[in-house]
Amino acid sequence: MINNATAQKDPVFYRWHKHIDTVFEAYRSHIDPYTDETEMNNPGISLESVTVRTDGEKMNTLHTFMKEVTYKYTFYDPDAPTVKTEKRKMLQHRPFRYTFTVKSTRKTPGHVVFRVFMAPDDQVQTGHMSRFRNAFIEMDKFVVEVKATSQEQTFERESKDSSVILLHQPTIEEINGDGNKKPVVTDDDEAVCGCGWPSNLLVPRGTHEGMPARLFVLATDWDRDTAKPEEPLPSRVSYCGKKDGSYPDRRPMGFPFD
Repeated sequence: MINNATAQKDPVFYRWHKHIDTVFEAYRSHIDPYTDETEMNNPGISLESVTVRTDGEKMNTLHTFMKEVTYKYTFYDPDAPTVKTEKRKMLQHRPFRYTFTVKSTRKTPGHVVFRVFMAPDDQVQTGHMSRFRNAFIEMDKFVVEVKATSQEQTFERESKDSSVILLHQPTIEEINGDGNKKPVVTDDDEAVCGCGWPSNLLVPRGTHEGMPARLFVLATDWDRDTAKPEEPLPSRVSYCGKKDGSYPDRRPMGFPFD
């Protein structure tokens, strides 16, 4: 299980993850909850609206589907390498974008971090937050600069730029160079620690009839939350952290549903 590329193929991986989650959840049940006044309030900044747009769909609609893909397996034997192919169906979604509208009453510009989560609507309509907070999944987290103006300011974010998804992992052919193509060189800083959520699984599958969901967005003060004011928020840190460095967010992973 030590290798990110093979861990999820080990059945023990999921049982072990669930065990750790259960132990940590028992610990968290003894922690005092956050309060709007002291933990989540962002004086001078108000989030006016959030919309989601998918090309060809109604406003605030996400679209998932099953796509047939061809996998290529390379059995690397220096003496007699062999390549096999196999077709399978995998979950995919249409690209979408968020639009956030904020107002500022501050006298100076500042930075705001949008923390985006989603959960099935039927699990958040009833009950106390302590019962359904674990239904929320993190969709994205990113920082913008908010100007010192009374006018509304709009920010857009593409789904492909999500902070939780894994960058494209080059194949053996891409690394070695296939035919006339140049070899792919990976950027260690971008790869972070080599883990993350597969981009095709960013949106839950849902149902044929459509599954209503609830989007939750918290806009907090990044100038207060950042652990390193001199550095920008890395693009792929939500699930894995920062390679060879401390987590850049003073807030815990999954805040405020942690």
